[in-house]
Amino acid sequence: MVTDIVMEERQGRFMATTKNVGKALVIGASSGIGKDLALLLARNGWQVCVTGRRRELLEQVKGQFPENIIAHAFD
Repeated sequence: MVTDIVMEERQGRFMATTKNVGKALVIGASSGIGKDLALLLARNGWQVCVTGRRRELLEQVKGQFPENIIAHAFD
């Protein structure tokens, strides 16, 4: 599924949102851009499977949107 990420102004701040809702697999989601992308998608209602090597950090990501994120650590 292809989606558009758009910037919307909310309460004087710009927030990134998505137009569509779906499922995504984000590899390397324990930090950096992978983490930010996973949180953006989950915040907008997507079901997100996050993977990475650091289980503790993946669990922290999952903890922000536990109903939308599934975490799997691989090494």
